[in-house]
Amino acid sequence: MSDAAELADGQPPGSPSSSRQPAQLTRRRGEAQAMGTPILSPGGGVHLVPTDAIDPEKACSMVLASYLRSLVFFVNNRAPLSSPPLPSVEFRFEQVFDEWPEADRELPYPCASVHAADPAYERHSLAPTPVEGTFGLYDAPVAMQGSVLWKTAELSASFQIDIWTRSVSKREAVLARMQSAFAPEEGTARVMLTGAPNYWNLPVRASLEEDAIRRIDEPEPVYSHERRAIVRVRAEVDVVDLRCATLLDIGYRLTLGPDELDAGEETE
Repeated sequence: MSDAAELADGQPPGSPSSSRQPAQLTRRRGEAQAMGTPILSPGGGVHLVPTDAIDPEKACSMVLASYLRSLVFFVNNRAPLSSPPLPSVEFRFEQVFDEWPEADRELPYPCASVHAADPAYERHSLAPTPVEGTFGLYDAPVAMQGSVLWKTAELSASFQIDIWTRSVSKREAVLARMQSAFAPEEGTARVMLTGAPNYWNLPVRASLEEDAIRRIDEPEPVYSHERRAIVRVRAEVDVVDLRCATLLDIGYRLTLGPDELDAGEETE
């Protein structure tokens, strides 16, 4: 029955004094439960365990930023044939931000920043499933007893790495390292990175996207001796929640018919 029909009878929608509302609500609940949909009341829901875990997007940004800080770059100082060769210059990023830096912040060259461009959450399966091997793994002092990680989805996001340098040679050295950094071994075009401690140490899968590298040479930054570039990386990680586990009390009962008992054997 519609809300308008209930109002016509002088009963507001959801009024407990309406004789038709309980039966209708019971029928709707039964239909929803038959389809596997839980009925939640305000303040109810799944029993999440309070933690200080960050969200998966932030976890990917932090992991990628940490990986970029570990990379070493080389500038080959090519000298004329008649001159003695100059030693190569080795350098790292002075700083890598896991988000876009503030506009009034002075950048320490060379540096980089990482942020998600277009995150997309893909359904893991028809329903959340517990992650094998995590039952009790994050119990006290991290969480209450009987916790387990539940996988609900997978995050697949394009992350933009902005690079700032003071010279063309250092920018080219950074870009030259990107290919090997995200495809370090034969037979794979991606890298598996150790996860963030405040996101259950879940590994992050990262690879360069097609047309991943773009140089930015606009007049104003070039005049101020700033050379920029953008690298796009595809990062993937499982989306999980720490929830209270349902403990099962497993038992069985065997029922035998009279034809299945041997003659003379008593049944209890």
